[in-house]
Amino acid sequence: MDQDSIKHVRPRYDAVDIAKGIGIILVVLGHAFQGVVTQYNIGRHSSDSYLYFIKMLIYGFHMPLFVFISGLFISGWVRRRPKVALLQKVQSLVLPYFVWTVILSTFMQIGSSMTNNGLGFTDALNSWIVPFSEYWYLYFLFIVSIIYYLYFNIKYV
Repeated sequence: MDQDSIKHVRPRYDAVDIAKGIGIILVVLGHAFQGVVTQYNIGRHSSDSYLYFIKMLIYGFHMPLFVFISGLFISGWVRRRPKVALLQKVQSLVLPYFVWTVILSTFMQIGSSMTNNGLGFTDALNSWIVPFSEYWYLYFLFIVSIIYYLYFNIKYV
């Protein structure tokens, strides 16, 4: 049986799961603080500047935390055959990216008069080239994963 076709049960690491949970909570809090800071035009010299600094602190590391976590287990993935590796990333990143882009753009188009940035169908059609809304991270992670895969496999051939 081919090594790529064997389904491996990956062990769970509590510390990684906790870090993911903290990251998710920080993303939610960061976006909430961002909304408040933007809505009330709060800056570093405002009377409520602590809200601005909390937002800046969260934004300073919550995405680097996700990038770090995403890279923790890539060493096994880069050793897979190209077709298997690509299919796995398409299933786990590209497919969710486009499915959720269509879903979100539909709701944003329907409610365009009530959304912050008015994204809609045109933006969804351009999502092949320009990352769509909050799903930019899936777009970014796919591209970086493919670049790393190519680098690793060309460097060590």
